[in-house]
Amino acid sequence: MNRQIIALLAILIVSLAAPVGADIKFLTHSLEDAVYRDAEGTLHGHKNGGRRAFYVETVRAIMRQRGVEIPISEVPLSRGLSLVENDGEYALFNIIRNPERKDKFKWVGPISETKTFFFEHADRPTGIRNFEDAKTVNVLCVVRGNNIVIWFKNQNFTNLVTANSKEACVQMLEYGRADLIYNSEHQPWPVAAERSVKLVNTGVQTQDPNAEPDFYNLGYVAFSKTIPDTEIARWQAALDAIKASGEFARLKETYLILKPAGQ
Repeated sequence: MNRQIIALLAILIVSLAAPVGADIKFLTHSLEDAVYRDAEGTLHGHKNGGRRAFYVETVRAIMRQRGVEIPISEVPLSRGLSLVENDGEYALFNIIRNPERKDKFKWVGPISETKTFFFEHADRPTGIRNFEDAKTVNVLCVVRGNNIVIWFKNQNFTNLVTANSKEACVQMLEYGRADLIYNSEHQPWPVAAERSVKLVNTGVQTQDPNAEPDFYNLGYVAFSKTIPDTEIARWQAALDAIKASGEFARLKETYLILKPAGQ
């Protein structure tokens, strides 16, 4: 009996010593060239690396605020969503809280606000001036599986053509097989600089001005619903703290703003 009591006490001591929240497995997706791993395997964002670098550094700052350091793994978006929804205690970022996902997870954020625009080719301007005009061009290329495809369909776009990647959409635009593509203001193009300079921002946002912004352009950390609300509140408080201290704004300056071409 004494041995059993001692064993139980040992387990209790270890559990109390473990950092709160450290058992959650953190995941992200679609990193591309925005990050690197140091000699210890820790994920870091490149300075001026764009939004993916910013997301990683923001989540690392939230962890520091909580006094924990948790490895971050990259997974395909679909795999990450499945893990968070179905398998234990996970957190996945950056995730749009759209109506289809809203009730499947618990949420901390927002950690980002992304404005996305329609782009045209410099040699073939479309002349669009507003959101409704984008419905009138022959082809708007969209990336298969991207959250924004659901949005366009819900807004009665009938000119969508699906490609497997953003680079494929760029190629369609270059060859005249698409009139418009889209990209966020802080996302680099996955093509060489001499090609990307031909991709012209129309100044027209892909969001209807009358739409509810929360599900469209605000990004969050999605947590498994098995994680207690008290724990979610601690992560939210940590995010709020780095925003209040000015660290969040400094991270934007350091990581979110893209490095100008040629520098």
